[in-house]
This record gives sequence, structure tokens and C-alpha cells, in this order.
Amino acid sequence: LCLLFASIYQLRTKKEFNKLYYALWLLLTVMLCFRYAQGTDYLTYEFRYYQGDHGMFERGYQLLAQIFRLAHMDFSIFVMCIGLINMVCLNRFIKRYSSCTILSLLIAYPTLYLTYFFSALRQGIAISLFLGLMLECLEKKKYIFYYLLAFVAISFHKTSAIFLVVPIGIKFKEK
Repeated sequence: LCLLFASIYQLRTKKEFNKLYYALWLLLTVMLCFRYAQGTDYLTYEFRYYQGDHGMFERGYQLLAQIFRLAHMDFSIFVMCIGLINMVCLNRFIKRYSSCTILSLLIAYPTLYLTYFFSALRQGIAISLFLGLMLECLEKKKYIFYYLLAFVAISFHKTSAIFLVVPIGIKFKEK
């Protein structure tokens, strides 16, 4: 409701409320980072984190989890770091591409935030990488860095392979 009312207010006044945006962004970030067992896959990810996933997850996610386990970090710290990365990337995307930032947070809330950031951790990482870093690479035609990030995203979730064809699709669009 806070996002909804703030979005309506921002749309009606046509002003940018940076302090309000960052307060709402921070609230969402805190909710994402300081949670336990929220999201349908949370407990499965937690179990696999402590028991080992035995090849169930992609290599990038396995490596990241292994680094945190070797550092004797609790799963909640692992989730907190992933959540923070997701929200930083989302903020970067919104601040770069949106003229109505609070409305953008509202639009991201039901699907991107509640589904992918809360439940589908690996897909959320891939999506946030694309939004926060890879789109800018496409704009600036930094294809080597784009493809490097695409392979990082694929190492977290194999459906990110679609990112490999995006630059090709853009070339067709230009022609």
C-alpha cells in the first residue's frame, strides 16, 4: 500500500521524490535481507546449502554457496548478500531507466521482488544481473563484457542462455 499510494502521489505531482524512493527501496531491501523461511523455495535452498546440492544447481551458484560455507557463513548471511546484490542491481536499473522511480518499484514488487528475489534465488540473481549491468552493456555495445556477464548468469540458472541471443536480436532489429 505504501508503494501504491506513493506511486499515485508521484504520478499526480510529476515530481521525483528521491528520499521517499530510497526509503521505500531500503524498506524492501531490509525485508528481503532479514527474512527467514519466506518464499516457497527458502527451506529447500537452506537444506541444500548445508547438505550440499550434489549437482542439483548450476556451477556458479554452487561456487558461491561453497565460498560462503568455507567462510563458515550462515545461510541467512548468504541470502542477505544475494538479496542486497539483487536490490542494488534493481536500484541501478530503476535509477537509470525510469522517470517514475516509485512506480517502477511498485511494478517490480509483485513478480520480480516477491517471486524471483524471495523464492527463486538463482533466477533472481540472473535477472538482476541483466537489469543492473547487462542492459547498459548492450546500450554501450560492450559485447565482450555483456557475454561474460551472460555466462555468469548462466552459471546461476541455465534459462539465462536466452541472454546469449539478445545482441543478435538487436542486430536484426537495427537492419
